[in-house]
Amino acid sequence: MAEAARKNYIPDAARNQYGQALLREFKTAQGLPVAEEPLSGLQIVVLGAGCARCSELEKNVRDILAEMQLAADLRHITDAKKIARYGAMGSPALVINNEVVSVGEVPPNSKIRAWITKACGRSD
Repeated sequence: MAEAARKNYIPDAARNQYGQALLREFKTAQGLPVAEEPLSGLQIVVLGAGCARCSELEKNVRDILAEMQLAADLRHITDAKKIARYGAMGSPALVINNEVVSVGEVPPNSKIRAWITKACGRSD
């Protein structure tokens, strides 16, 4: 957890959940059985093969979440088959709470912030 906290903003209220999610992801990466938990809260997915623009989008989202002091399940999917399931026909793409909000560009931070604000019901 200490290593993850150095590189990611983890709100105190979410530390336990974050630790559980980190353990689930570790087990998944090791091929160990994992009981899936129902997803709740803010879900954000960056879709793209890992190019510079995809990485820039992921970094921008992470920075915005930290600025807004929000916890979210942020994933970067690079597998083409998994990306295809979202129906996004370009990369990078941004998905917030299962809604594709941007395709083929790195949107301005102001737009990303507005989408996140809307998705979590805030009036910032």
